Amino acid sequence: MKITASDFANSCYYIGAGKDIEPLLRFSHLCDTFLCVNLYMECADIQAYLRRCLDGHPLLELLDEEIDLFFEERTHLELHRDYRRHLAGASFLNEGEREQYQRAFVPAHEQPQWMITLQLRRRDTGRRIKLFYFTAEGLAAYILLSHNGLHVPRLLVTVETKKLEVDNSLMLDLFMHVGSRPPLWVKGFQGHRMGLGARYEQDSTGIRVLQPDAVYRTVAMDLAFHWEAEGEFVLRGNHDLDAKTERLCKVFATEEGAAAVLGRPFRDFGRHRIVSGDVFDVAAKEGKGADWLVVTSRMVPPNLPTLSKLRLVTWESLMEGRPGRLTGKTCMDESLESLRVALEAAARTGTLPSEVFFVPLGLEDQGQVLEVFFQSHKLSSLCAVVRRAFDLYDLRCAGAFPEG
Repeated sequence: MKITASDFANSCYYIGAGKDIEPLLRFSHLCDTFLCVNLYMECADIQAYLRRCLDGHPLLELLDEEIDLFFEERTHLELHRDYRRHLAGASFLNEGEREQYQRAFVPAHEQPQWMITLQLRRRDTGRRIKLFYFTAEGLAAYILLSHNGLHVPRLLVTVETKKLEVDNSLMLDLFMHVGSRPPLWVKGFQGHRMGLGARYEQDSTGIRVLQPDAVYRTVAMDLAFHWEAEGEFVLRGNHDLDAKTERLCKVFATEEGAAAVLGRPFRDFGRHRIVSGDVFDVAAKEGKGADWLVVTSRMVPPNLPTLSKLRLVTWESLMEGRPGRLTGKTCMDESLESLRVALEAAARTGTLPSEVFFVPLGLEDQGQVLEVFFQSHKLSSLCAVVRRAFDLYDLRCAGAFPEG
């Protein structure tokens, strides 16, 4: 199967993907194609990893699998007629970067290349998605697939590459060289673990990774749950490719990309609505009587502002004792079901709130599940409050995907 320019333009392009399926659980509302590029990985290892993850997965259904052990860019990628000139003219690396680049990747040219192609369906939303996992050097493949910048992916992902997301200059120089850039960039890092079994925490490197830069100035989404993958990589050897690790990630947008999305209102949901802002400010300003405010416990500030007579409810209390389908994550239908049960109980005791202000809790691409809930819920009015430009992106009025 060939990866086309159209595939690339509708893709999540993941450089140094390793053993990771998180994009499939978070960004299916932004793109239908996922391109995972990596070197120094064995086809059998990735194939086994994907089968292990997808076997019985509650949200991802495997429809078809194709393995090609003889991948080659000239036959498997839709190339521009001048692709050789594009690669030869990629002079954005300075002398030191070029030397580092060659030391890191030239040995990979002797390794066998392969591609795994999966056709998948999301069980919760019914979306069909394609995953291409192939061996190639990520920056060179970007130039080839983009036709030297003519096409751009919808989002770029670099997580724990040790280079691309820590010091952005290399990626930004590439974008300047080809004259275009993706509107979204997902950046993340593994962080520092203080001891065995301890949580991964932000260190000085992570502070740099999770900060906006001169081009990607806007936080587009704060990911609700830890990003989980396999493989622990340290700077001086002792890599453990099978260790389960947690990464801390954010999605950044160009100012143009964020502005284009914010210019499109959320759709009309009748008595229910979605608004942008701080949930505490919105509830304090618009809440009445015994309305509810529902957030996670970690969002509650130490000095909670005056909320009149609103009742503060946490998602943790609503969902206590309810087993989830995904370890470490909550699906949107699970949190909304717990809210429905609580509101029905309140109706029976005569304490039903007129309106519920809440921050939706679920995977980032499950806005469609919230829309279905809006359509069926007949009790209190619901006001979902989101903070970032791309939160619940799929529930905004229709429009072209923003450019970078």
